[in-house]
Amino acid sequence: IDVCITCISVLKSSKKNTFYIEWVHPQKSRAVSKLNLYKGGLTMALERNIERKLVSGVKAMGGIAYKWVSPGNTGVPDRIVIFPDGKIEFVELKTETNKPTPLQTAQMKRLQHMNCVVYVLRGETAVNEYLDVHSIRLGVEWKP
Repeated sequence: IDVCITCISVLKSSKKNTFYIEWVHPQKSRAVSKLNLYKGGLTMALERNIERKLVSGVKAMGGIAYKWVSPGNTGVPDRIVIFPDGKIEFVELKTETNKPTPLQTAQMKRLQHMNCVVYVLRGETAVNEYLDVHSIRLGVEWKP
């Protein structure tokens, strides 16, 4: 699907090769997205698309991927994933080029010390692999 997006402004970040673009989608309001320059190309980092893929894949397998917002506990993983067999996992989602912040890493280590299963999935490929492993384990299909 081709979408015409109107660019309003481009702002350079203090991070090397990182820019932010403010844009308007024809059917939506304004948004600010992160752009990364690497290997001579420009890619738009859309973590929310990666998150949607995880949520829809888990749902297709009969599970739930709750958004985790914990007031007073910043840095917790993005999702609490509960599979139909009762298995519970915590998932932090990142684009291919991003990594967890030190606070996120500390929160994930804290969960791991309590014997929780925590994943950091970088990009759609990692989400697909995560969903493939669980679909095989559960003996169910999901559509990539």
